Amino acid sequence: EPPPGLLTAPEQLLEIRRLLLGELEDGAPHWPEELRELLKTRGFAEELRDLLARAAERGLGPADLVGLGTELGRPEWVAAGRFFQRYLDRFDVDPVRTLDYTELIQAAAGLLTREDVWRRERAAYDAVFVDEYQDTDPAQETLLRRLAGGGRDLIAVGDPDQSIYGFRGADVTGILRFPERFRTRDGRPAPVLALRTSRRSGAALLAASRRVAARLPAP
Repeated sequence: EPPPGLLTAPEQLLEIRRLLLGELEDGAPHWPEELRELLKTRGFAEELRDLLARAAERGLGPADLVGLGTELGRPEWVAAGRFFQRYLDRFDVDPVRTLDYTELIQAAAGLLTREDVWRRERAAYDAVFVDEYQDTDPAQETLLRRLAGGGRDLIAVGDPDQSIYGFRGADVTGILRFPERFRTRDGRPAPVLALRTSRRSGAALLAASRRVAARLPAP
């Protein structure tokens, strides 16, 4: 097959808006009535794009989103889940597959479930290095586990205090639980080496930021 194209964030937003406008022309029967007027707006399309991305990063497909919406009494999630399926089906007849960033990560992780691909890719690297690990999301962690889990030579660098991309799907628990999720070959938690000298911010700035962070409504 030809290599897939990558759908940039603006292109993805444009595609979602195009699909929403098409549904409006058909009366938007799959959407709650109180949301139909919002389907015209860019803001709603951006919210919907973020919802679908966060769901996909956590391994939730269209049926999962519909099921959650039904279980929790969230009709907008049910509608979003059904839209999710139509979004995934959009390029079924396109000769060149086009993926957004989240779909690309999922496709790569999916390929690594094949024994031949898994062996080839793991043999291609003596060691894997990951920077800014505090900003990874669950889908990226899944890809890394398949590529470099099981006690491979893997070094991840990150700082939980600098996890600032939760709005993009980053999950700080990835770095906090790294030792348990990426154990050594003999099953022990991965060793952690704390770097004691900060070359990015001084002690006064760090102390101030921690005083502010302590008052934030974060888990």
